[in-house]
Amino acid sequence: MGGRLVKLRIAIIVVLAAGLTGLLSTNMFGRGLEDRLGAFVLFNLRGPRPSPPGVVVIGIDRASAEALDLSSLNRPWPRSLHSRALEKLAAHSPAVIAFDLMFGTPDPANDDALATAFRRSGRVVLLRGLERRIVGAGSVIQIDRPIDPVPILADAAAAVAPFPLPKVPARVDRFWTFNDLTGGPTVPSVILQLTARDIATRWAALLSTEPSLGKFDGRDWTGPNVTGVMQQLHAAVRANPAATERLRARLRTEAWSDGDKRRLATLIALYAGDDSRYLNFYGPAGSIRTISYAKLLSGASTLAAPVIDSLSGKVVFIGASELHSTTQVDSYDTVYSTMSGINVSGVEIAATALANLAETSSPQRPAEAAVAEIVLVALALAGATIFGRMVVLLAAGTLIAVSVLAVGWYAFLTQNWLMPVANPLLFQIPIGVLAGAWCFRVEERRQRQTMVQAAGQYLPEAVVRSLASGPLSGSAPLAGEVHYSVCLASDIEGFTTFSEQLPPDTVQRLLNQYFGGMFEVVQRHGGAISDIAGDGVMCVWTAPVVAPSACIGAVGAAMGVLEVVENFNRTHPNNRLPTRIGIHAGSVLVGVVGGAGRYASTIVGDVANTASRIEGLNKQLGTRLLASEEALSQVTGFILRPLGDFLLAGKSQWTGVSEVLGRVGDPKAAALAGAFANAFEAFRSRRWDEAITLLEALLRAYPQDGPSRYFLERAKAERATRV
Repeated sequence: MGGRLVKLRIAIIVVLAAGLTGLLSTNMFGRGLEDRLGAFVLFNLRGPRPSPPGVVVIGIDRASAEALDLSSLNRPWPRSLHSRALEKLAAHSPAVIAFDLMFGTPDPANDDALATAFRRSGRVVLLRGLERRIVGAGSVIQIDRPIDPVPILADAAAAVAPFPLPKVPARVDRFWTFNDLTGGPTVPSVILQLTARDIATRWAALLSTEPSLGKFDGRDWTGPNVTGVMQQLHAAVRANPAATERLRARLRTEAWSDGDKRRLATLIALYAGDDSRYLNFYGPAGSIRTISYAKLLSGASTLAAPVIDSLSGKVVFIGASELHSTTQVDSYDTVYSTMSGINVSGVEIAATALANLAETSSPQRPAEAAVAEIVLVALALAGATIFGRMVVLLAAGTLIAVSVLAVGWYAFLTQNWLMPVANPLLFQIPIGVLAGAWCFRVEERRQRQTMVQAAGQYLPEAVVRSLASGPLSGSAPLAGEVHYSVCLASDIEGFTTFSEQLPPDTVQRLLNQYFGGMFEVVQRHGGAISDIAGDGVMCVWTAPVVAPSACIGAVGAAMGVLEVVENFNRTHPNNRLPTRIGIHAGSVLVGVVGGAGRYASTIVGDVANTASRIEGLNKQLGTRLLASEEALSQVTGFILRPLGDFLLAGKSQWTGVSEVLGRVGDPKAAALAGAFANAFEAFRSRRWDEAITLLEALLRAYPQDGPSRYFLERAKAERATRV
């Protein structure tokens, strides 16, 4: 019971230390550590994903500048090139064309032509610049003033929207769907809404089922004021969050195609979701399908069919995308930034954000799952302390760390969940292991002190002084516990005569060898040495309830002891120590006896006495190993020879006794047991003539068989009384 309480106390300490560390580390370091390190681990464990099929980047890069005879430092590029690009794109019918470029400075010579190209396309989205300043650490920024494109271009575009990213040395891991200050939609959100122009009437019909969201018609979602309408709907959804669930329920009942329902569900998720969302990067720079600007502007004959297919019905982003240079200005540190310094461009981040919205694949940090992980890690560490070994705790900590990574990887792969990884690995698990190690150390010192104190009750005073300052005083015997026990009593035949003929040191040396082999066998079979009295040994196997394994262990140990004794006698022919063994089973009290500050551990009960009496019966029967029916009732794997019931010395009840001849598979033991069984049956049936004949035949085959000689003498005596 005391050991259980100690283990429970250690487990409680560890679960509190690990659990509180997990919660506190999450609160103290929060998303900063997980976003910086945890997300890096998860993204790289998952690896790159295939490029999203609905998005293509037209990259303005150094190679295009060289191909078009432009200086790479000539920024911005002539707007006449963009007019040509729009003409090329018009032939392939993209869904939306987004320019990740600033058109804030007028270019009178080319603005009219470019505006005409915008109107002709009818699907161009321009970027609104934002003048910003850093308010907090990381990517927290405040928008101060918008920087719109020149009016002629802004009026000609289908929409103008911002896409703010931090211009500080911080990792980009999130984007906004709606501006956190003005509530207006950002570029990815506007593009997602514009790609649904073909189902605008269905979108308006679905929204009309919720009057609290306002009144809209199909033209609102295809006209020039689409950003204002989006802002209006976003504000209404924020004021009526329950409306989105009703919209989803209504959408499931509509008789529209599965594709249209999926696209409309994506729009609902846009307005109902968080304004700030994690970016689910597809890989390092260039993971989004990218076509060089120069290739687009080249002759139509050079645009292979796969390129044409990649543009038709897709969203095309045009912007700076340098995949082989570290000097690009519009690039950002991400989880896939490499040591070479190649970062992901702003246009590719915008394309990634749109693809995430279209696929509803933005990662999330579910608070409930994170807390559950913290609790489970703490409980697992606490459970490992039950074994009470540091190596087990270290192995468990390693296994838990691997499990945290595996669960995080699987949750990210299947659910896009960003589970805590860095905090458990860097704080929670190490603190839990250290807490367990500290508890083990404290308990080890406590146990050592207790053992030193207890040694004064069992060891000579000279030994005690080497362990502590002195023996304990006023100590009382420990209370015993009742157990099911199997007792094995052994004794050396003729030991008194043997010890009288040899010097004491020789006797001691021989006994040490004899006991050394015997004790090793007993301990190997799960037994404990309870008592040693001269040449006699009492061994015990205990269990809370009747246990066949204890009986089998005792019988197996007895057979092993006889083999050890046989080897001993073979190597010491002049100092043989023939041994007799008796085994009995039952309930005993395992405790301590003694007094006056000196105690000994022993077993109290009739089982030990009966085992000793059975051991003594060997002398009468001429056997080496006898066991009671109580000890053998559930034993298998051995060849037994039942010898009947005996009234042992000092007992009032008869005891059934059998001899253990050997292990199953021993042909000689099996033959002897079979032949004796027939003779013993005749003896028990009082067929004296038949019994005598069979026993005499047995003795001719087995001249040294003690039970045959014993029962032959008894049969002859019984027959003589009948004459």
